[in-house]
Amino acid sequence: MTQAELHDFAQDWVKCGEAVTKARDLVGLSRADLAREAGMEPEQLRKIESGGAHKGFEKVRKVLEDKGVVFLDLLTAEVKLK
Repeated sequence: MTQAELHDFAQDWVKCGEAVTKARDLVGLSRADLAREAGMEPEQLRKIESGGAHKGFEKVRKVLEDKGVVFLDLLTAEVKLK
């Protein structure tokens, strides 16, 4: 993977993290509450939201989708409620 590809990959995870933060705000959950519901520590969720980690992303996404969040485009951090 080239340096440019690595940069693009990292930027994609930053946008995914932004989408999680927006979605969490839409449903009115604190970071601690969402982390608990997703079965992780708040620090891990903070890393996901900052784009520094992707482990656990799918668990978080599932919790948010179950609460009515629709992830329209992860690469632009576009989300809405059903």
